Amino acid sequence: MKSKLAVLNTLTALVVLAGAVFHFGGPAFAKMIWGEEFKSLMYECDHAMKEHYIAKRRVEIDVSDIALKNLDSTRLGLMVCHDYDKVNKRLELMGMSREQISDLGLEAIEERNYDLSKFVETHEFRYK
Repeated sequence: MKSKLAVLNTLTALVVLAGAVFHFGGPAFAKMIWGEEFKSLMYECDHAMKEHYIAKRRVEIDVSDIALKNLDSTRLGLMVCHDYDKVNKRLELMGMSREQISDLGLEAIEERNYDLSKFVETHEFRYK
């Protein structure tokens, strides 16, 4: 009976320890493993969205075969945004808060010397 109780106590202690390690170490581990990939994909997704927006506006002005082909190719370029979203979700699953992920995004902006006004302008909603 004492040996079963000792085993259960040991298992409980291990589960609590694993939970604490995941809770406190998960975000740091996630940033270490996927942080740079997240930053890179964020930049690439932003660039792909800008290119798609420009191509879409071009088709509105001039509906030509070249403009339509360019629009199609920029749609394909948006696949990188799917990869960005997957890494974002992976970070969340590892315990990173939205604030921590936002901080990681700000690090990417600082590292790449984004023109923040262009970044905001591209992503803000426009009402007609």
